[in-house]
Amino acid sequence: MVVRLVEARFNESSKLCLEEVYINPEHVVVVEPERLLEDLSEASRPEGLDPRQQFSKVFLSLGTSKIIVGSPTLIEAKLKSRQLLKG
Repeated sequence: MVVRLVEARFNESSKLCLEEVYINPEHVVVVEPERLLEDLSEASRPEGLDPRQQFSKVFLSLGTSKIIVGSPTLIEAKLKSRQLLKG
């Protein structure tokens, strides 16, 4: 089972981009708040993204991490959800 989340990453021009990612909840080790993105400038923020938006850093078992849109509580709820994606 995988869960669909939205990853935040910077492109070549230092603008924040949002992309869907699919993560296996069994590979998630830690979810913690990501505070570095809280003070994004208007120019770096994607159009329509609320400046109050929270982000989380998700650490995976393979030693990698991803910055995901949403609070740790929201991410935890999505990871625990048993709703399967239809393909």
